[in-house]
Amino acid sequence: MVLSKEMNLGTAINMQLNENQIRQSQNLAMSSEIPQIKFFCGKNLVDILKVKSNVPSKEKIQQLKTSQQKINAKENQERLNHHKNILDQTMDLKRSIDFQQNSNKSFIYKLQLKQIANDINLQQSNIFLKSMPTH
Repeated sequence: MVLSKEMNLGTAINMQLNENQIRQSQNLAMSSEIPQIKFFCGKNLVDILKVKSNVPSKEKIQQLKTSQQKINAKENQERLNHHKNILDQTMDLKRSIDFQQNSNKSFIYKLQLKQIANDINLQQSNIFLKSMPTH
């Protein structure tokens, strides 16, 4: 009997016992002339096959769970990447706004300096005009 990676030792032992029970039931059913024994042996075979068919179902369920976990991990990674892209875009926008604000402040500062220079020139002109003799 070859064991799959997911199959544990307990499952392997149960399967071996089930196979032994199947062989015993088959032998008993074949050699028996009494219909009741044939019936119970056949019923036993059906029950054993039902139990035996559940073993692959458990493995299949585990495979499906593992598969679903991989899918969930992939979806979570995609969401994380999407949110990272949004964060990167937001940070780029913030840097752009900060740069524009600094540019605007610099422009306003230059305008204010120009206005102050104009005000000083105007005051000097007024002083010069006041100091000139009037005719």
